[in-house]
Amino acid sequence: MKKGLIVTLYDDSNYGNKLQNYAVYKLLRDYDIDVINLKNNRHLNYQDNNYVKSYIKFSLSKIKYFIKKRRTYGLKYYKERKNNFKNFSMQIKTSNRYFSYKNLLKYDNNDFLFVGSDQVWNPFMALDDLTLFKGFKKGRKISISASFGVSDINEDISSRIKNLLNDFSSISVREESGKKIVDSLKLNKKCRLLVDPTMAIKKEIWENQMKKPSCMTNNKYILLAFLGSIDDNLQKQIYKFANEKELEIVNLYKKNSCWTSCGPKEFLFLEKNASLICTDSFHASVFGIIFNTPILVTGRNGTKENMNSRIETLLSKFGLKSRKYNGNLDDSIFETNYEFANKILENEQIKYKEFLDEALNNEGE
Repeated sequence: MKKGLIVTLYDDSNYGNKLQNYAVYKLLRDYDIDVINLKNNRHLNYQDNNYVKSYIKFSLSKIKYFIKKRRTYGLKYYKERKNNFKNFSMQIKTSNRYFSYKNLLKYDNNDFLFVGSDQVWNPFMALDDLTLFKGFKKGRKISISASFGVSDINEDISSRIKNLLNDFSSISVREESGKKIVDSLKLNKKCRLLVDPTMAIKKEIWENQMKKPSCMTNNKYILLAFLGSIDDNLQKQIYKFANEKELEIVNLYKKNSCWTSCGPKEFLFLEKNASLICTDSFHASVFGIIFNTPILVTGRNGTKENMNSRIETLLSKFGLKSRKYNGNLDDSIFETNYEFANKILENEQIKYKEFLDEALNNEGE
């Protein structure tokens, strides 16, 4: 059995991050690759071999993270949420965390090196030597639906990453903007455009992962999944609909509510069984499409980063631009024809398999 290493953003509290990680892991395990997910340390300077310094930075960050999450979820719900994420993550074979460059290189013994998905090449949050596999001597380097998270990069970044990306045997990205960035580098290989890996595996796999939230009492509900602030007018319309149709409002990100205790399995259950999903989240939109649940999508407000382009691309690809909020709601919002979207999804899954077949069995382009 060949061995592989996955490098991605590592977050034990983010639905999209954890679910895409599972999808990549599942896809590669189906190719009979003994793949391990790298629990990386974002505070490590790649050239720094100071174990103590790196460990202290990591520990301080974890303390700050705990305080922030406790304020957001409340201590009771934070503990339950943490356990739910932990239980889901146990399905993914994961390394110990490393705290020095020397320890990192212990993992330079694989047949394949995979980076992706998520915004692993975002120059403002993740793009670094590790996500480009600088210094790794062994293993075929492959990107899986990697995302830059931005529409363009400056000349300094372009020149820094060009040679490193040339070392990749196969490259795939998640957004058209990412493909344009890679194509502009004029590498010696083709860049493929693929969907998010969560859409590359069959719906039944996700359905087998679902778990009913412990606090659920009403099976009829509207799911709110807003990472930014919700528009006041939209909120009034949603609550009016909920009242008229006797639907509960399940607000996934409401502070100090039992819904914040939900892990990935509970998230999948809520996405599958909602009467309507209202969201500014990319992955909440993705799973709405996978499960054929009616979705209402808005741009994201109140955040520093512009996340809207990837949702626009998603809706356009699957013929669902009408699901973008335009200021008015009527009963048609609870109905969606997913026939076209399902055909596109089938085609995208075929494209994904073709890419992996080539990347894993050949030397790439």
